[in-house]
Amino acid sequence: MKRLIAIFIFLFLLILSTPANAGWFDNEVTDVEGTAVLSTGEGGGTKFLREDGDGTSSWQTLGGGDLLADATVPMTADWDIGNFDITLKALTGDGIIEGNSFTVNDVTEWNLYVDNSDSDKFKFRQTTAYVPETDINAFYDGVSVGNLDNSASWQEISGIAPVQKAGNAGHLWAQSDGSVDLLLTVDITDASNKGQWTLSGINGVDYEDLASATIGGTEYVYLGDFGNNGNASNSRGSGIDLIIYRILEPTITGSNGTVDAGDIEKIDCAFPGGDTPTHRDSETLLVDPDTGDMYIITKRESIPTVYSLAHSASYAGTQTLVSEGEMFDIPDVSSVSATGNATGGDISPNGLEILIKSYDVMYLFQRDTGKTDTIFTVLSSTPTELPSYVGGGNTGYSKSHPSQEPQGEAVCYSTDSDDYYTASEYVTGSGSTAARYPLFFYNRVATYTPTVASYQDGVLPTAGYSGTEDSFVWDANPTTVYGTDATFVVDVNVGDDREGLLKFDISVIPAAAIVVGAKVDLNVDTEGQGWTFHRVLNSDWDETHHYNSIPNGPPAIDNSFASSAEDCRNGVTLDTYTGTTRNNVGIATVQDWVDGDQANYGWLILGTHATDGQQFDSRENVTPSLNPKLTIRYTVVPDPFTYYPVFEVTAVTGDIDFQAGNLDTTGAISDGALTISNGSIAALVNIEIDGALNHDGSTIGFFGTVPSILVSAYTPTNVTPVRAYNADATTTEELADVLGTLIADLKTYGLLQ
Repeated sequence: MKRLIAIFIFLFLLILSTPANAGWFDNEVTDVEGTAVLSTGEGGGTKFLREDGDGTSSWQTLGGGDLLADATVPMTADWDIGNFDITLKALTGDGIIEGNSFTVNDVTEWNLYVDNSDSDKFKFRQTTAYVPETDINAFYDGVSVGNLDNSASWQEISGIAPVQKAGNAGHLWAQSDGSVDLLLTVDITDASNKGQWTLSGINGVDYEDLASATIGGTEYVYLGDFGNNGNASNSRGSGIDLIIYRILEPTITGSNGTVDAGDIEKIDCAFPGGDTPTHRDSETLLVDPDTGDMYIITKRESIPTVYSLAHSASYAGTQTLVSEGEMFDIPDVSSVSATGNATGGDISPNGLEILIKSYDVMYLFQRDTGKTDTIFTVLSSTPTELPSYVGGGNTGYSKSHPSQEPQGEAVCYSTDSDDYYTASEYVTGSGSTAARYPLFFYNRVATYTPTVASYQDGVLPTAGYSGTEDSFVWDANPTTVYGTDATFVVDVNVGDDREGLLKFDISVIPAAAIVVGAKVDLNVDTEGQGWTFHRVLNSDWDETHHYNSIPNGPPAIDNSFASSAEDCRNGVTLDTYTGTTRNNVGIATVQDWVDGDQANYGWLILGTHATDGQQFDSRENVTPSLNPKLTIRYTVVPDPFTYYPVFEVTAVTGDIDFQAGNLDTTGAISDGALTISNGSIAALVNIEIDGALNHDGSTIGFFGTVPSILVSAYTPTNVTPVRAYNADATTTEELADVLGTLIADLKTYGLLQ
């Protein structure tokens, strides 16, 4: 019977298709016409039954060996397969059966597929045209492309802008806070200085932002001299509140240069009488790339106010700005006197997005594709907060270089509007050094909106998550286990060295995921002055290990136990701070764990201060919300195929048991049915055969019913009445004829091509 059953399955597979180079056979199937049915044939060897087109059929030999170990199925006893519960033996080979395509209702092409990654399933595979999403407001976490020039003139970078001239590609413009009358050329590949430009004939008071645009075919750089921390009136002269310099963009040569005074237009501006901000300080300059209109956003109003100046080919006298009104209410930052705190911004060169940043948060405002919304209307709308931004400022705690921005004010888009960049001022007490003064790059996610997954014991993704492990080992107490302590300690004192260990179970993230962001939140229970994260390379540690027993120990950043490269450096300014910290751990480590390129052994966390370590709340502390938390953003590019299960393995020891099922769009399998779909997800048109294939001692056939949708169009000749056969006839031929007739009828009625 098993032989007969096997034939039944493979009959359906090949009746629907013409296999070429089938994965289970050594030789290629050729010259197959009409309907083909697999059989073990007579005398061993795999054969198929070919309808020759003239009313006759013949068995053709196919090399490759028997499908089944047993040779015959006795016809002398009653038997019943029942709801297509089918058992096969000695099935060999796997892989995609290329060329096994067929068409249902002349709609779409399918393939029989053996899933290598899920080898207990046979599936039909339909080619699917996935269209990537557009206008995705998501970016990879910021990564440093290199370190900016930290010479005296460039330690207060507060504005950056994309180049406009095609010949200047590969660079950004930068300006320095205060009265530095220079422009800096920055290489976007490594942040290096490619020349500084002296701005002739100007004498700034407090430059705060930079913008660029091509208007009427002319490439401009706009420099905003409108910083006013002291809120002085007439700060730039009688009746003048601020100045904008419109500069003809120079051609970058890789060397220092000078912009002639004749290429710089000075535009004196005043706030409108009766609508002057309570505090005149501004740090954000925007230029509409389509019109050349300029927008200035105040920094210290309770809600930032937007002022505008319309484009003109030239300006004479003092220009009175137009008060557009209050923009979206950016949350206050307590570290800055007054409120508002818009510290920089940029309109994308294509005019469809606006970035506005505070010290700690990046906001993206989306414009409609037809650009019917005004710039102010867009700024008044609710923005998207971008988790890609590395964060900065003093909100909650003082951020530090190199993983965050201690005083980040500069932001701009790339020339093609796809990506963005940020930079901070250089703050010596906040980790800035010549080797830690990064230009951050944020690559746009190009395909599908990321999924956000957070892992925190007892909280996320559910209260049942318990996949965190944390501990520390101590060289002064090398046999003591600290895995159940309420805190884990990070302290680098010589001879009293305590090293933290942290890992999360992230095995539920799909193997095909593309990681675009990764951050770890740690709650500082006892203050200290800094730490670093290092990927553990070769130690499958757990919370039961101590200093002497930890695998491949003792812990060291020697590129054997753990990587010497830093995944994160943080906390250098936190001598008195306790509370939650955000650690940008980078995506490369997490991506390697997801890909399986490196085992997930978590991180080794080391102190950076010679005498002042810190304690972090562990997963064993009494407040779950203070437990370590890992947040990962990832995308999964859809498989170019849609899969529908047909036969699924339900037992793999001994015989392989298959259960026939519907082609279910949810992946579910329904017992007692075999379905052929036309591939339309919205409206399935199914050919479904319910019932059992059985033999009562003298006849063999299909007993069952036909779905009502087909009754009016099709009465199968081999369902009711039962087709009768001589019990002495060859079993394989009988079964082939029964199923072959069914397929022929389906073709006759146009239900199967």
